[in-house]
Amino acid sequence: MTQPAADITPDEVISRQRNRQVTALTVVILVLAGLVWLSRSAGQQEQKFEPVPLVGGTADSPAFKKEDVAQIEIWSGKDKPMVLVRTDGGWRVPGRYNAPADRNDIDALLTKLFDAKRLGRASTEDTSKYVQYQLADDDAAHLRLQSEAGKELLHLLIGRSEDNARDFVRLANDDPKGIFELAGPGGAWDTLYSRLQLDVGGKPEPKRWLDLSSFSVIETGTRVDRLTIQDGDRGFEFRNDPLAENKWDVTLPRAGEGESTNIQAVVNALANLAAIDVAGRDVDAGSLGLADSRRWVTLEYLQESRPVKATLTFGTVKDGNVAVQLKSSNQGTLLYWVAEYVLARVFRKTGDFIRRVDLGLMPIGVDVDRIRVADGDKILEADKRVIAGSLKDWRITLPSEGKGDRFAISNLLTTLNSQRGHKFNDPADHVAVGVAPSVSRRFIEVGWAEKGEKKEGEESPAEIRRTGALYFGKTEQGEIAVLVRVTDKEDALFWLDEEVVNELFVDPVEYMNVKVRHILITWKDKFEGAMPKDPQRTEAQARDLVQKILDRLAAGEDFVKLQVEFNEDGVADKVYEVSRDAGLVKPFADLSFRLGLDKWDQVETQFGIHIIKRVE
Repeated sequence: MTQPAADITPDEVISRQRNRQVTALTVVILVLAGLVWLSRSAGQQEQKFEPVPLVGGTADSPAFKKEDVAQIEIWSGKDKPMVLVRTDGGWRVPGRYNAPADRNDIDALLTKLFDAKRLGRASTEDTSKYVQYQLADDDAAHLRLQSEAGKELLHLLIGRSEDNARDFVRLANDDPKGIFELAGPGGAWDTLYSRLQLDVGGKPEPKRWLDLSSFSVIETGTRVDRLTIQDGDRGFEFRNDPLAENKWDVTLPRAGEGESTNIQAVVNALANLAAIDVAGRDVDAGSLGLADSRRWVTLEYLQESRPVKATLTFGTVKDGNVAVQLKSSNQGTLLYWVAEYVLARVFRKTGDFIRRVDLGLMPIGVDVDRIRVADGDKILEADKRVIAGSLKDWRITLPSEGKGDRFAISNLLTTLNSQRGHKFNDPADHVAVGVAPSVSRRFIEVGWAEKGEKKEGEESPAEIRRTGALYFGKTEQGEIAVLVRVTDKEDALFWLDEEVVNELFVDPVEYMNVKVRHILITWKDKFEGAMPKDPQRTEAQARDLVQKILDRLAAGEDFVKLQVEFNEDGVADKVYEVSRDAGLVKPFADLSFRLGLDKWDQVETQFGIHIIKRVE
């Protein structure tokens, strides 16, 4: 019987509310427990998810084995496939002159492929997503495997994630349909895509699959007994001294001591030389500039007590690489590309291979007071004379009288004293090599005074005159023979670098220092800024005026007076000091040097016609 509301106390109201809340909470808990039970029951009935082997079949029994793969094709979009073919001797790259392929790289690809598993369910079956994952037919990287009978074992299209750390694939026949992510860890450097060895544009590179390990000139650390280098017209032969550590002697072009560090550097460069690509086979030698090459290196050494001779010939240079042919007892018939920089390391200047020593022309610190330089018919003669008190300066006597350029002559003497050459160990006919004083037409002689030994009764030792001379002869392989003859010393024969020798011989007038006056006559528009005294003067009128001035000089008129009257170059009566470093235009300087004292002549430059008179 229900108690009337008026008879319910407040405590009874609160108690009833609590009972209703507990009942509701109990119902909720029972419902949730039922849902959990239903979910678990359904899960026990659903088949457990398992990744699927990418090559098909099961993990224990794949659809095919590695040994069944006889041909691998890799391509991108509509490009022609790059093909790798299994042969009795291993794998080869038919498109690269049928060169051997790297077995390790191919095994790594197949291992990655057979170990790979795709997720059991496609990430998406929406074909419009193919482009997003680089899996469209025209964009994707294709990998196709075939059996020896030509049967297609597998054809995959391989894409990748934005971070390049995961593989996404689809089967070429879309069975099953969709984009599948490969299960398991990968990483940017260990994905199936990375094993394809594509270039930055996603294209296959056959040269990355080559086995270039067979290209080896010599093993690192091998002791080479003889090294021969042919560089066009230059030929060298070096022998490794069997009784010394890293000491090389030169036997060609002439006997002497080698620059052992540089010679050994050539051997080391060849030992470390690696092939970049295959350039062809022996039949392609002509097209690669190897058949008639004049640049080659030969190394002779012992291998297991057996003599080996390896010759490396260099040919065409292309795209920073040079074609080479290696012939030795343990090499095949392939031609290779190597980095072009090896040429600079092997083919050096003659002076880099042969030890240089000082010529010893004159003692350091002596005061040279006479010099004579002959270059055929060009002769320079100069001596140091007292010009004021005890002050000395150089005076030129040939090709004409005048003051010598002290800086130019000082530089010549410094250069002479720093010359180093390859000393000729073998006896030689001085006439045959053109260095005998009786036949040499190119020589430099210097003279100086030295204090002799003090004798009893003398206040000071007497001066002894000494001379040093270089007589230059024939040129051979970029070097010039030179005989060094010094007072109280035995003659010595050296070879000097041709370029260095040529720098010693300049026009004798360049050692002169003269002073001149000149009269410049120019004409309208001769040069920008030209200011002839007659603004409308033509070239013909200018030449007529020059002749009139020359006639007046010949008649005995004063040059300074005519200079003030006619000169159109700055200060009218200026005196110019002319030397090799004066910065004057060459025709002006050349005429200044050739003029005798108080003589004049004319010369044309870009500024007009100069009438020049030497005044000192």
